[in-house]
Amino acid sequence: MAGKNDALDFRIEKLAVLGDGKWGSQVFDLLTNPDRHGGQKPSYSANLAGPLKKTSGTVILNHEGKAIWGDSDKKILSEADLIFVAIPVKNYRETIRLLSDSINPRAYVVNGSKGCEYDPEARTIRLPHEILRDELSEANRPWIASLCGPNIQHEVERGRATCAEVACWIDKDHKNFNREWRVKTRYLEFLSNLFSVDQYVVVGNPSIVGVELSGALKNIFANPSGIFEGYYNTQDAHNTRATLLGLADYDIEFIFKELSREKMGWEVKVPSISGLADLIATCSSPKSRNYRFGLERGKDFREKAPEFYRTAEEICEEIGQVVESINTLESIMQLCNNRGWTNQLLIIPFIYQMVHGKSNIEEVYNVLDGLASRLTRRNELLFLQDYKKYRKDRAGGQ
Repeated sequence: MAGKNDALDFRIEKLAVLGDGKWGSQVFDLLTNPDRHGGQKPSYSANLAGPLKKTSGTVILNHEGKAIWGDSDKKILSEADLIFVAIPVKNYRETIRLLSDSINPRAYVVNGSKGCEYDPEARTIRLPHEILRDELSEANRPWIASLCGPNIQHEVERGRATCAEVACWIDKDHKNFNREWRVKTRYLEFLSNLFSVDQYVVVGNPSIVGVELSGALKNIFANPSGIFEGYYNTQDAHNTRATLLGLADYDIEFIFKELSREKMGWEVKVPSISGLADLIATCSSPKSRNYRFGLERGKDFREKAPEFYRTAEEICEEIGQVVESINTLESIMQLCNNRGWTNQLLIIPFIYQMVHGKSNIEEVYNVLDGLASRLTRRNELLFLQDYKKYRKDRAGGQ
């Protein structure tokens, strides 16, 4: 059992991976394959849980169109000391709610999915750890964590060196925050050691909001990166791609500032690994599903008349895997539309139009030209802010 009688003694005997897609299966291999552990068998046992499937591999659905989970999978979850969740965020809440009664209330629960859902009642987005907190037992909630970073499955499978971040829920309003901090940083150390296997290095980060929010947002910007590549069909669109990624930095910073204040009470910084590093990987790898979506949309722009563009759903279906950026982009646009933030963003609304085939890549110049005065004004304001700080610091030193 998980060692929670002594708060600083973390250990597991049984581990479960919930979700048998490519990433879930890859993490299962990472944690269990003796070849990944120097030929040594891990000290824990592990099982992979997934919905019932036909012999063709297609998931079996009930009359409501929902996946069916077998009793054996529910037993796996009820006995696991740690559960790694690798299911699409689009189906996240539905699946966790369905299986919540089967999940061991003493288990550590680690999210491995990237994305968000829009909550129309609260007019905000819910991140994976928040969905888990909504749906799991009170006993599980303190031990919810999240693993994010440059996790392109193809490269992890081949043992290419990479670094990821694991974050956990820390109660900032805990009556004994010093103890909460000590226990949770030890928990992060335990998780870092557990997931750091065979060229896969995991570091701790106490900001689960920052790690998950960056993991969700970065996927959006892989779409235009792929679109430029697919449209030009060459390697000479680097300036255009880099320009849009530069503008993405502004939109990410704006959303981070607004949502982290709301969720944490202060401005959370964008993490280097699960933020910048993952953004670069996702926006440059043809193995990224989000980038591949962009490639297909770019081909439409190059080869077809607008009336023959494929829908986003059709492209996703052809890719044959869940493209998380589509759901995330929809959630972020709903959030910004309902809060009146759309005019504050530089590039996300245009990405949304391109993803859905409503704007063509040839309109990029007009978009950039239209942003020129805003960007100039922003640069001026940033300079003046730095100047005022310089004057204040200089006056204080006299």
